[in-house]
Amino acid sequence: MDDPLPLADQIASCALQHYTADLVGNKGKPKQNEEWTVYAAIVAVHHNGDDGRKLWVVSSSTGTKCTAYRQKGCVLHDSHAEVLARRGLMRVLWREIAVKEQGMSEQTRMPNRHPSLLVPSSESSLVTIEKDRKQLHEDRKPSLQRYTMNPEIQLHLYISDSPCGDASIYGVSVYDDLLFTGAKVVISNATGVTAIDCGGNHQLLLSSQPRGDSRQNNNYNQNATANAVVAREEKQVLGKLRTKSGRSNLPNHLRSTSMSCSDKLVLWCLLGLQGGLLTKVLNPPLVPLTSLVVSRDPRILDSSPQVQQSQLEALERAIPSRVEQALQILKSDGRNNTQTFLSWKPQIPTVHVVSNIFSFGKAAVACEAIPNNRNNEKQSSPIVLGRKRKRMDSNSDDQDNNLINDETNNRKKVSPCGIALNWNNSDQKMELVVGARGIQQGKKPKSLKDYQKLASRLCRASLVVEIPFDRIFGVQNFHNKRTIETSATTTYQHLKHAFTCTVWSEVKTRLLTREGSPLAGWLRSSDGGDDSDFVVMTHAKLL
Repeated sequence: MDDPLPLADQIASCALQHYTADLVGNKGKPKQNEEWTVYAAIVAVHHNGDDGRKLWVVSSSTGTKCTAYRQKGCVLHDSHAEVLARRGLMRVLWREIAVKEQGMSEQTRMPNRHPSLLVPSSESSLVTIEKDRKQLHEDRKPSLQRYTMNPEIQLHLYISDSPCGDASIYGVSVYDDLLFTGAKVVISNATGVTAIDCGGNHQLLLSSQPRGDSRQNNNYNQNATANAVVAREEKQVLGKLRTKSGRSNLPNHLRSTSMSCSDKLVLWCLLGLQGGLLTKVLNPPLVPLTSLVVSRDPRILDSSPQVQQSQLEALERAIPSRVEQALQILKSDGRNNTQTFLSWKPQIPTVHVVSNIFSFGKAAVACEAIPNNRNNEKQSSPIVLGRKRKRMDSNSDDQDNNLINDETNNRKKVSPCGIALNWNNSDQKMELVVGARGIQQGKKPKSLKDYQKLASRLCRASLVVEIPFDRIFGVQNFHNKRTIETSATTTYQHLKHAFTCTVWSEVKTRLLTREGSPLAGWLRSSDGGDDSDFVVMTHAKLL
C-alpha cells in the first residue's frame, strides 16, 4: 500500500534516512556549528503494481570545492554533491552491464541488490545507432547487447539546498535583495551577457590564456575557455549560464571552469544522466531524471506568498523552463533530425520544495536552523549568507566561501567542509575526496603514480575501466594491455569519439552552440589539452 505522504516528501525522507543509517560515522562529515555541506542523493522509485512503490538510494554524496588541477584523468574537477551523485549512478549502471555481460548472477556479484536499473531491450536499435556500429566494426560485426531503463523504475534527485547557479537566485524576504549565487556569469556573444549587464569592466574576472601560453606548472587547465570571460555581478542576470563559485582573486589558471549545477541539470534532463559512453548501449540512449526535490530554505521566514514561493519559482525558471526552451530550439532547427530526436522522449522534470531539512545544509547552517529548532521567529544574530552584496576588494573571498555574520566580525566563521564523501549501491562503502585536490584523502601526491593510487573511483580514469568494451563492442584485448605508449586507439578522447552515439553527440553539440539555446556558450574544458587525452590502459589497475 502506498505511503500517504506525497512522493516528493518520501524521496527526501529516503535520502535523509540514508545519510543517517548508511553513511555511518563522522569521518568526512561537517563539524557541528563549524562547517556546512550540500548533500545530494539519487533515489530510485520502483512502481510495482499492486505492491505499491519501493524507494532506495542508488548513489549519494556530499559536496565540496572544485579544482582546475588536471592529472591524466585521475582528478575530479567538480566535487559538488549533485555531480558526484550522478557519477556514482554512472558507476552503478556500468557495473550492472558488466555483470550481465559476464553472465554472472547479479545476486552472486552484488548480493542484497534492489531491482536492476537496466533490463535487456526487446526493441530493435535506432537506425542511426546501427549505422554507427556497422561503420566502426564493419569487419567484425559483433553482436551488441542492448539495454533499456527498467520501465518500472524512475530516478529522482534530492538536494539539501538549491543547486548553485541560476536556481539559487531568489528572495528570502520582501525587504532584502535576491540571494547572490556566488557563481560567475559567462560573458560571451553566445550567452548575450555583456560587462555592462554586470556593472562594468571592473567585474570581469577571467580571460582565458591564449593557446601555447607557457606556465611553470602545465597541469592546470590553460586552454579551457578560449575567448571566454566570466564575471561577478552587481545586479544578477537571470536564466544565464554560470560557472562554479569561487574566490574572485584566484589567478586565471587556478579558476575552475566547471559549469554551475543548475546548468548541468538542464543538460542532464535533455541528454540523460548516463554520460556519452553509455549511449550506444541503451535504447533509447538516455537515463531520464523524473524529478528534482529540494529542501526548503529555512531562511525564508516571511509569510508573504511571493516570498514563500520564491525558491520554487527559481527552480522552475532555472531548470524545467530552460529544458522546455531548449527542446523548442531543437524542434525548430532544420538541421536536426527531429523525428529521431523526439523518439528519445527527453523528459521535462518536475521540481518540488519539501519541508524536510538537512541539518548540515548550507542554508540550514547559515541561519542556525536545524530540524529540532524550526520555529518561525527570527533568530537573534543569525549567520546570513548572501542577503546583500557588498563591494569587496581584490583580496577578499566571495560570500559563498564563508558564512559571515553581517553584524559582527567577532562571531565564529562557519566554513564549507573540505571533504566530499560519496557512496553508491554497487560499492556499498563510503569514499572520501579532498575537493581542493580532486583525489582521495592521503599523503600529498608528487607524481602521476601517486595520483593514480589516490584517484577517486568516480574520476574518468576509474570509470572508464568499468566498461566491458571487449564484450559489448568487440574490442579485443582491451583491458589486458599494460603499455604506456600513447596510442590513438586507447585514449579517453578516442573512446568518447568512437563509442558515443553519433546522433546523441550531434544533439549535445547543438544544445551547447545553437543560437538561442539556453545552453549556448557552455565552457567545454575537455576539448583539448593534456588531461583529456590520457591513455586508458595505464589505469586498468584502478578497478
